[in-house]
Amino acid sequence: MIFPFDKNESWSLLGWALDELDVDVEDRDVIDGSYFIKLTKDKGFFSKLLSSVSPSQTYQLIVKQLDETYSQVIFVDLSEENKQDTIDYSFDFFNELATKF
Repeated sequence: MIFPFDKNESWSLLGWALDELDVDVEDRDVIDGSYFIKLTKDKGFFSKLLSSVSPSQTYQLIVKQLDETYSQVIFVDLSEENKQDTIDYSFDFFNELATKF
C-alpha cells in the first residue's frame, strides 16, 4: 500500500487506522517504522478474513520511505505459513485499512 506522505506521517496515520479498526497492536517500533499486530478470528470484520488462518495470527506492518513524498506499507506474515492465504488476506486487510483514509 502506497501513502502520499513521508514515513513518519504514514506511520502515525497507520497507527490511527489500526486503532480505528480495533486491531490489537502487540508492539511498535518508531525507529524501524513498524507495527506488530495480532489478529484474532473472532474479532469483528477480521473474523471473516481469517477463516482459513489459525485463531490468532501475528503480522508485521513496516513503513518504508520510497522518495521525498511517498512511503509504502509492507505486510509481513511472521509465521510464513499459508503464503497464498496471506497474500489474499493482505489485500483484504489493506482494502479495509484504506477505507480509513
